[in-house]
This record gives sequence, C-alpha cells and structure tokens, in this order.
Amino acid sequence: MAEKIVIPPMGMSFQYVTLTELHKQIGDTIKKGESIGVGECEKIVMELKSACDGTILQILYSVGDTIPVDATVAWIGEPGEIVPETGSENAPSELPAAAESTSVPPAAMPGPLAKKSISPAAKKLIEENNLDINEIEGTGPGGIISRKDVQSYLASIKTDRAPAASPPSPVAAPVTAGGVDAYVEEGDKVSLYAGIRKAIGDHLLNSLAAAPQVTTVVQVDMTDLLALRKRLAGAAEIKPSVVAFVIRAALLALEQYPALNSWLVDDHIICKKAVHMGVAVAGEYGLVVPVIRNAENMTVRQLSEAVSELADAGRTGALTPERMAGATLTLSNSGAFGAYFATPVINLPQSAMIWMGKAVLQPAVHKGEIVPRSVMCLVVTYDHRVIDGSVAGLFLTRMKELLEAPETVLIG
Repeated sequence: MAEKIVIPPMGMSFQYVTLTELHKQIGDTIKKGESIGVGECEKIVMELKSACDGTILQILYSVGDTIPVDATVAWIGEPGEIVPETGSENAPSELPAAAESTSVPPAAMPGPLAKKSISPAAKKLIEENNLDINEIEGTGPGGIISRKDVQSYLASIKTDRAPAASPPSPVAAPVTAGGVDAYVEEGDKVSLYAGIRKAIGDHLLNSLAAAPQVTTVVQVDMTDLLALRKRLAGAAEIKPSVVAFVIRAALLALEQYPALNSWLVDDHIICKKAVHMGVAVAGEYGLVVPVIRNAENMTVRQLSEAVSELADAGRTGALTPERMAGATLTLSNSGAFGAYFATPVINLPQSAMIWMGKAVLQPAVHKGEIVPRSVMCLVVTYDHRVIDGSVAGLFLTRMKELLEAPETVLIG
C-alpha cells in the first residue's frame, strides 16, 4: 500500500514551508528514513524523510513551491502501484479561491488533465483560469507541472495579448492593480506580505477573531528574587534564570488553578494533566516558541537548563518541528528586550498566555517605607470562554506571592 510523505505540524507560527531541495525523482528508489528533499521556513530546516522502503510514485511539488503543513509532498510504494487521488485541499491556502463565475470543473477543461503529472497547486490554478494543460510545459521532476509553470504560462499569455502601451501620464502616479504603488514614495522599502510572516499574521488574526481575550496584570516585587540569584551565583550550581523562576511559579500556581492549562477544541474544554510549556526565545533566525515537555516534573535548575538549551537551539536553527508543537501554555519574555508591559495574544487552542516584562527599579512601598525596588509586570491573557476573570486574577496573585518569596519556589 502506498505511503505518503507529509509536512509535519510545527506549532502556531509555522503553517507553510518552502521546498528548497529535491533529492529524488519519480521512479527513484528510496529507503526508510532517507530524505526526499528539504523544506524550510523562516526558522526551521527539515529533512522530508520516507517512512518506508519503496519507489517514488509521485512528487506533488517542485523546488520553490510553498507547501502548507500536513500537505502530502510525495507518494512511496511499489512500481506501478496506483496512487490515491490527492484532493485540492493539498493546495496552499494562500491561493485565492476561484470565483463561482469563472471556475471550471475538471471534466470541462480543454486538456486531458489526468495524462500529465501536476501538483495540486498547479491544478487549482489551471482550473481557475480555464487553461489547456496541453499548452503548459512542466519543468519539475519527471516533467511535473508546478504552480510556477502555470504562472509563467499565464504571464506569457498576458504579454502576447497585451495591447500597445499608452504614453504615461505626466501627472498620474503609477498604480498597480492592488493600489500599492500609489502609497510608495522614493526611498521606501517594499516587501511582499507572504510566507511565514503572513502565516503568523493570519494565525494571530484568527485567534483575536475567534476568542474573547482579556488581559489581567499584577506588579511583582522582584528585589528578593534577584538578590537570591546573586547569592546562588557564587555556589557550585548554575545560577537559575529569572525565566525559570517564573515558569516554576506558574507550575505551582497551576496546581490550584488548572484551568489555565486548558485547550478549547470544538465544543470541548480539555484540561490538560501534563504541562507542556511553550517558551518564546530569540535567536539569529527570529522569535521561536519551542516546548518544554512535562515541565511540571522539573525543578528551577532543570527548567533553567532547558530554557538555556532551547535558546541555543533557536540561535543555531537546530530546533525540529517536534520541539515546536504541543504547548499547553506559553510564556513570553519580551522583558528581555526592554519591554515593561504588553497585551499578548493567545496561541489557540491554548486558553492562556503568560507575559513577563523587564524588572525596573522604581519607588515602591516596602514594609511601610518608600524605597527603591525592582518591580516587574506579570501579565496573563486568557480566553474568557474557558477562564473566568476571578480565576485568572487568583492565578496571577498566587504567582506573585511565590515570586516575592523565591525560596518557596526553589523548595516547591
């Protein structure tokens, strides 16, 4: 039975990858665990490996194509084996849906579509534009027609049929079909809103549209915690990071308020037993959110080592898709970049996100006196469908109590 190679899930920010290398062609043999090619997004490079021995029966994308997560890249099986039909859902979703008045069912297309190998994205574009497939030459492996081949063909048609250009108006600014040029002035830098940036934006927009999100804030006096870290710096153990203390405080608070470790999936609220903590870390390739699995079983020191290791992996691009998926709750630390306060957006289907700011020295009332103290904003944004405001407030208050008595976090 034919087996498929798919793009694995990688977490909220990674909904598409670009196929940058193909190591095999249709008809080649492949071993279990052998790579058929390489997919890349902004921050991850992954080998697309076969789960079985066999022959490459079909390759659905070409180098340079953008591929959605969970899409089938290729089929592996015995020579001559029939490949299951791949539906149009395999096409990248950034392609616009065909208008009802212009779409043409495959049976009405001028060319015999089934006689040529074609990627799903290319097939969709051909159907939308009512093209004759016999006039399009495939440049992909084994002659497969890719989306780029169809786009090149469309461009050639427009060039051949374009009327003679009129002399440009001396007063009117150049305006494209989308109107972009009307807003561009000399010296502006213009880039396409697409790929991973668009995937992130679409996900966040969907999150805000789907969930009633509320943000609650407390101020935490971090003076004693910072002093404790300074004392620990002289000990043989590695000095725990502030992030590790905050994560451990959150884990202890979850014991009393587990609702913040929930997913809302369809009409069901799933209160997760294990805490898989997503931690935003920055590196050379930008912000990534790898996951510390079963964080509830870890000490402050173990959490600190895990965060450090994830940060190193983020800087070197060594994070794998598996390490980026499955978070039940996420912590963002924009305070590392100097930010004092923010309102984070939830990573659905999670129900909450914790945010920590920069600890700032400021006047504060301590033991009845106004003295300089290091104060940090601790924020939680939560899905009000799942979590009540009182629960979110109590959760943050418990975290505040723990962080202001940091020895209890170490003991806990």
